[in-house]
Amino acid sequence: MDIALRVFRHNQYLELLQASDVDADDLTDLVCQCVECGNFVDWIPPNSPEALRKRSAHFRHPRNVDNKLAIYCEKRVSTYSSAKVKNLQKSITEARSRYVRKEFWKLMANYYCEVLNFQVNDILLDADPKYREMGSLLATNFREEPGNFTDNILSIMDYVFQGMPVWITHPYLGNKRRIMPNPSMQKYFMEHMTGKLNKKLHYLICLDVLKFIKECKSSWEICIRLFTLAAFCIIDYFQTGILLGLEAPDGMEILICEKDEQGNINFNFWENDKNKLIIYHYAIGHVLAWVALTPYNQTIPQASPN
Repeated sequence: MDIALRVFRHNQYLELLQASDVDADDLTDLVCQCVECGNFVDWIPPNSPEALRKRSAHFRHPRNVDNKLAIYCEKRVSTYSSAKVKNLQKSITEARSRYVRKEFWKLMANYYCEVLNFQVNDILLDADPKYREMGSLLATNFREEPGNFTDNILSIMDYVFQGMPVWITHPYLGNKRRIMPNPSMQKYFMEHMTGKLNKKLHYLICLDVLKFIKECKSSWEICIRLFTLAAFCIIDYFQTGILLGLEAPDGMEILICEKDEQGNINFNFWENDKNKLIIYHYAIGHVLAWVALTPYNQTIPQASPN
């Protein structure tokens, strides 16, 4: 068979997989099922001693499966038209989309950030209204910008899966680069929360979530809340000197450290268009990292790493 269903430990996720697209150098967590009978099938590389067709990669039922069933499935799948394959792929994608629409905010609601020791909902309720204004503008830019964030996802997830810090940069920073989120937090997620991760699964989840928060009308409030929270984190990083790059009116670098007598931040930096763009790029990086860390169908408990 040339196609099979790739299944993941997350039971809401499937992928229609072409045998020729399988990377022979990375078979980690490759588990496939027959699209006809649902039995597990093996991926066979070209020229393998086990191959039914020596010159091409394909899927085949294990030898312990009834031979008549295996032959029947092979014949049925070989007659699939391109339209049928396309409809099958469409139904799989729609099923994933329904899951994301139903579950996403529940997954994100208890997101716990060890770096600042805060909860999402506490900040969204108590933060200065200016953050909401910033979040709304950033969310609007994100949803309306035609750019494709696929490259950002892959780059960020490469670091996340290695337990390393995520490096964010943009044209206005030049060679000045800073990291977010905290690498110890990432390592904690990797080792204690999700176990052994499947990069392909999280990439699919990431794409589905981004499509959801960019395109679905019902996700508008979610998008604003994500970027409001990202704006809060980023401004805090600027205040504490973790991030650099905002520009004063004279073009010199500034840190956000000015506060009034009540301890409120002076938001004059937000009037600078370059600063808005800098914060926007950081916010994109923050949101992409959060989405990539959304673990399967679990919420993250409210406990800091040991």
